[in-house]
Amino acid sequence: MCTIIDDEGDCGCICLCVIALVVILAPVLVGCMLGFILGVNPSDSDPQISLTVNEFTGLSQNKSSNTISPLFNFTVSLKVHKYARMIPLKFCYEQGIVTVLYQRTPLATGPLGSLCARKDERRESTVFAWGNQVEIPDFLRDQLFEEVRNGDVVVEVDLKILDYSGKTAGVFVCTVKNQTMEVFPCKRTYLEDPYY
Repeated sequence: MCTIIDDEGDCGCICLCVIALVVILAPVLVGCMLGFILGVNPSDSDPQISLTVNEFTGLSQNKSSNTISPLFNFTVSLKVHKYARMIPLKFCYEQGIVTVLYQRTPLATGPLGSLCARKDERRESTVFAWGNQVEIPDFLRDQLFEEVRNGDVVVEVDLKILDYSGKTAGVFVCTVKNQTMEVFPCKRTYLEDPYY
């Protein structure tokens, strides 16, 4: 007969079963709790911003001139992960500035309009950046025109998100090629408090 404590005061069969059950279930329960608490990848908590190229124009102007007047047309996509813990209901930015750089030389700027996304939602907005008679050094001009001819221009796009007072609340950097309909993820380099 299985008893909890036998006549000699030792733990019996049921007692051993209970101990074995606790030893087996305790790590499983602790693992489940830790998985629930820490299971979300920290990068999933950040809003995800990406760009899709709609159009690059004005990069291959007169080779005898040191100036270009480029126009860039992008679709900005904002996605908030459904498990984002630090974002109560939605992530919004009210305004911002988009800057397009080639080899760290600014080519174009433009306004970044407001955009909001709720958890597990993706929202998109069209953004334009332009430059007027932008001077670029000879060596960069030649390299840029060569890349335009080959169809492989790579630019950096900085998205500076501003808060209501106009202070920088976040910066996302995207490396973009002149290939339309391809999605380019942006990397967060600075994010203060986006939860307005």
